[in-house]
Amino acid sequence: MKSKEKTFERILMDYQDKIYRLCWSYIQNEEDRKDLLQNILIKIWKNLESFNEKSSLSTWIYRLSVNTSIDYMRQSKKHNYLSTNTNISNLNIVDNSNNVEENFVLSENLKLLYKCINQLSFIDKTLTNLYLENLKYREIAEIIGISEKNVSVKLYRIKKLLRKYFKDLEE
Repeated sequence: MKSKEKTFERILMDYQDKIYRLCWSYIQNEEDRKDLLQNILIKIWKNLESFNEKSSLSTWIYRLSVNTSIDYMRQSKKHNYLSTNTNISNLNIVDNSNNVEENFVLSENLKLLYKCINQLSFIDKTLTNLYLENLKYREIAEIIGISEKNVSVKLYRIKKLLRKYFKDLEE
């Protein structure tokens, strides 16, 4: 198998779920979400040979994914598909252990978290999703195109806003 195909297969194994979660956070409709995922994977395939290793592969993939998501939202005028309903069953984030009660609590907490995240602006939602994927501030800054300090400030404000949303939900 050629090198490009091997690299792409590795990307699919390592990043497809992460890219899907990113798509899920922007698009409510499953078919549109699949379209966006497919568009991102096609762009990765087409641009794979132009990856010049100035940044890490993950940073390049996320940057391409975020930019493709933004373009998709602009071109398709599907802003009404921004995720407002929370259905985390497709995200594969709930632990599959035998502790059903613990999983239920985790599931409910995740629903609340994503309900709050869905109230954020597009850029804040992007920052939050990248942060939840455990990317370093430096990587997020490279992906979004802002300074690392700006990422830190924005995430601080987002966390503060999310706390307020949680508090409002509890009342």
